[in-house]
Amino acid sequence: MILYYGVTSYHVLCCMLHKMKWNANEEARLYISNTHPECEKLIEAVKTGNIFSDVDRFLDKGRMLPFKKKYGKNPSREQLMKLTQQLCQEVERDLPFDPNKMKEYNICGDQYGLGIWLICKGKEYNYFEEGCGVYTRSHLLLENLKRLNPFQHDLALEYQCMGQNKKIKKKFVEFSSQEGIFDKEHCVDFSVKNILKELSQEELSQVLGVFQVPEEKHGEKESVLLLTQQFVNMGFLTVEQEKEMYDYMLDFFAPKASLYVKPHPSDWQGLYKKWYPEATVFERFMPSELLPYVIDQIFSKGITVSSTSIFGLEPYLEEIVCLDSSFEEAYTQLPKYYVAGELVKTLEHADVKVRYEGEFSRLFDTMTQDICSHGEKEVLISSECKCSNADLIIYLNPENKDVLLEEWMEQDENIVPLPIEIIDMETGREEIEFIFCYCKDEELRKKLADLEVGKVLKKSKKEIVVEQEYYKRKCLALEGMLRATNQRVEELKQKIK
Repeated sequence: MILYYGVTSYHVLCCMLHKMKWNANEEARLYISNTHPECEKLIEAVKTGNIFSDVDRFLDKGRMLPFKKKYGKNPSREQLMKLTQQLCQEVERDLPFDPNKMKEYNICGDQYGLGIWLICKGKEYNYFEEGCGVYTRSHLLLENLKRLNPFQHDLALEYQCMGQNKKIKKKFVEFSSQEGIFDKEHCVDFSVKNILKELSQEELSQVLGVFQVPEEKHGEKESVLLLTQQFVNMGFLTVEQEKEMYDYMLDFFAPKASLYVKPHPSDWQGLYKKWYPEATVFERFMPSELLPYVIDQIFSKGITVSSTSIFGLEPYLEEIVCLDSSFEEAYTQLPKYYVAGELVKTLEHADVKVRYEGEFSRLFDTMTQDICSHGEKEVLISSECKCSNADLIIYLNPENKDVLLEEWMEQDENIVPLPIEIIDMETGREEIEFIFCYCKDEELRKKLADLEVGKVLKKSKKEIVVEQEYYKRKCLALEGMLRATNQRVEELKQKIK
């Protein structure tokens, strides 16, 4: 008997395709982790495809939580080894199969209970990457896992999970979607999109039927695909923050295109049909890799935060915007990065080169990818207020503390504050945030002082305005009010005397 194990919808799709291509005439069972939000529905759906001799759940739900709590009290290696032994005992006790009857294990997600049990028992297994292109991007998963469950994160590192363990016989990964050069030893090129194309019409209908892929076709010339992530479900964002983040993404990276949304299978909280009534919202149940079978045209852009599914859709996306998990914190700073980018664009004729120093490099690269940066004049964009030999320093002031270096203040004539006015278009409420520029070149300072930027964010219902003259008028008005207030205080003082 051959065993397949998967945690996500993508895993189940991989198991199905592998069984159809590599083990078509073999008897095999599929076990789906009951952490899947629609586990029972998926089990019944896979059964209708008649691909496996049996399909059942694997008991993972809640398994790691007690160990997370115990490990949190004593996060030592000794404790990790002790808890791992207990975990393996529990997994073995609840195994829904007889290990002696299994001749092959095919595991998607070896950082879960079954994978750890196999490793600790010294059993060989075939490994499937967690998502398309993730074999060389395991840091994306580890970042989330560290926040979600430090015990499971350290477990994955200790036992070299995610494709690094020596007990792996074959690693099924998609070569073309990997990042950079990688060691291909024991690797098999496993491309979901290519295997789907190679299936007969009958086989393809089996797969599409299991995931209830709709028959209607969609297509727009200018279209953007948003792949969501389960941020609320994982406890990383609130529903309100998630909406605000996606609104910002769409406003800055795809303001005009027709919108298509594919929610993550575990993204239950996202109210995308309500938030974006003009958009086409695909069902969660269907893996993103099957989207090419419900669209007629290539998307002009695909955007996502931390969703690895986007790498499997590269042939169907003219452009990809894939931000990492740091964007969950950085998205509120998008107006500042946008203004900094617009500022640099006004200086391009001055033959500039741009350097960034900060913690959100992926966001910076995405926001400034169309800016030439190979000139003689150096522009430093930094999340810290610092001294530098750069011709222009742009301090992003990320925490809005407005605190500048003493060295800057000693030559305050070189400082150009840029007020960014963020106007709520529904309430009219205004917020002002600052970025600060430091430049010894008087002519360059004059250009900065004359900078005007305006952008309407339709989905966020906000407007960004940078207008120095307007700000100066407001400052003068406030100065007048302050003088009047001081005068009134002096009059009251006199009366009291």
